[in-house]
Amino acid sequence: MDSQGDSAIGKQRNIFMRPLKPKTLVIAAALVTVLAGASVTGYRLAVRQQHYAKAAWCWQKAAALLPEDSKKERSLYLSNAGKDFYLVARYSDALPLLEQSLVISRELGDKAGEGAMLNNIGALHHAKGDYDKALPLLEQSLVISREIGDKAGQGTTLNNISQIYQARGDYTTALKYLEQSLVIRREIGDKAGEGKTLSNIGVFHHAKGDYDKALPLYEQSLAIRREIGDKAGEGTTLNNIGEIHYAHGDYDKALPLLEQSLVIRREIGDKAGEGTTLSNIGLIYQARGDYTTALKYYEQSLVIYRDIGNKAGEAGTNWNIGLTYEDQGDLRKAEAYIIRAVVLATELGHPKLREWYVELADIRAKLRGK
Repeated sequence: MDSQGDSAIGKQRNIFMRPLKPKTLVIAAALVTVLAGASVTGYRLAVRQQHYAKAAWCWQKAAALLPEDSKKERSLYLSNAGKDFYLVARYSDALPLLEQSLVISRELGDKAGEGAMLNNIGALHHAKGDYDKALPLLEQSLVISREIGDKAGQGTTLNNISQIYQARGDYTTALKYLEQSLVIRREIGDKAGEGKTLSNIGVFHHAKGDYDKALPLYEQSLAIRREIGDKAGEGTTLNNIGEIHYAHGDYDKALPLLEQSLVIRREIGDKAGEGTTLSNIGLIYQARGDYTTALKYYEQSLVIYRDIGNKAGEAGTNWNIGLTYEDQGDLRKAEAYIIRAVVLATELGHPKLREWYVELADIRAKLRGK
């Protein structure tokens, strides 16, 4: 497999030795995207990420070389470049490309393109934990999708809006959006979307502590995602099922599921998902009293969340590290991490903010008593 990968890259380099033309670059971008999206057996994650970055470069270069009047193609190429960066959590690179595509779609009066870009930019801000920026963009996207009768776009954006409300702790509103999304996705035969929305409805019940309702929804989602080869979805759902078993205190069932999720998420370059699953594995070791191992997983998670600019994930992982140090009796370190969690939670309007303030006050009271 390694030799085949090297051969493909060699052919790609030869393409760039010819005079650069948009069509040539589009072919190169498609080739490298296929390499990045294919099975990564034999590839290191870094190589996969390089493929996506190279594909994004090809799309950008092709966009720059287009004639001035080829605005629709330019919008598409910039959008594709942004998507490739988004897939490997390079959000700061993805955002300006998606915004340029949005501007062009509006200039052309391309309502479908405008709706899609608003959704994608909203999804990017959601991935970063910036919910106040994400929600109005998604709402604008939904209005456009409804105006033009884009059922697939409605299903996607309804699902994405639900995730904002869920992250804010407004589960009732989240469920309303999820149920609308599920009806549409089943109606149009969108299996990938159905698997995603089933998983998200499972998350809704999970967050309320209703594990008996959540688990069968996760299992339905996992079956669909495996059937259609949705590796990203499979990684997510394995993580969620692992969380259910963790909540039941069944760590022996939870850990292998989380480890399977971690393998998949690393293979496909899902950095945000990797950060989540690393943190969840840390929780298992913390619950078992193996604080040293727990901290190793939390610290890896924290590095990822900082790298990709996910402040919500960073806040949660700082919280977990702080509690681990408190369990060890190191109150000074616990205070430092929980302060950071509280600062981020305040900035984000995090639903756990009050709980975290109470814990910080308790730690400070203990320190004063020493």
